[in-house]
Amino acid sequence: MPQGSIDSLTRFVLTNAIYFDAAWQDPFAKESTHDGTFNLLDGSTVTVPMMNREGGYSYIKDTGYQAIELPYDGNEIAMDIIMPDTGKFTTFESAMTAEKINGIIGSIQNSFMALTLPKFSFDSSFSLKSALSALVCPSLLVKRMPIFRHYRQYGFTYQRCRSQSFCCVDEEGTEAAAATGVVIGLAAMPQYSMTVDQPFIFLIRISRPTQYYLSDGC
Repeated sequence: MPQGSIDSLTRFVLTNAIYFDAAWQDPFAKESTHDGTFNLLDGSTVTVPMMNREGGYSYIKDTGYQAIELPYDGNEIAMDIIMPDTGKFTTFESAMTAEKINGIIGSIQNSFMALTLPKFSFDSSFSLKSALSALVCPSLLVKRMPIFRHYRQYGFTYQRCRSQSFCCVDEEGTEAAAATGVVIGLAAMPQYSMTVDQPFIFLIRISRPTQYYLSDGC
């Protein structure tokens, strides 16, 4: 939480954190990693280390996108990468729904692949206050959490909600972490090939069974 998040009106701070560290089921050989070109959304390019591997993956190429699944050791969790066609990222991303993700992942099939994937790491931090307020979560929290019931007459509201995440992908696997803080106060040659060399969407999920949900409430 940034400095100044807590003030004299603050009554509760809710925090949540998750950490993930897993090896690929089939790691990339480090000696096969070479510099390559990655195309950015603005049309410019950067040089990044590209990992390369041939082997069996679940994959689909369909109208407007390619998608591939990379299982982690144990085959219970996987990373899915969805790469829209060149020039289609913004349109594709804005149309993403849980149903569409389910459809894409449900249609992937086992294939012998040549995969080129960039090593990458990033972190992000953003406010969730407007999203939570739109879901009318403050009233649900008051109703569902016993700690709030004694204070219902004071009229709680979200003061701030901040989420921060980190993800690092390399030849061996993936390390990721995320934390959220909510401040509550008074209302006041293979068969196929895929080169991930442009903006893409990725998610880490329990690979069996495949279930995604969109909710209109908390």
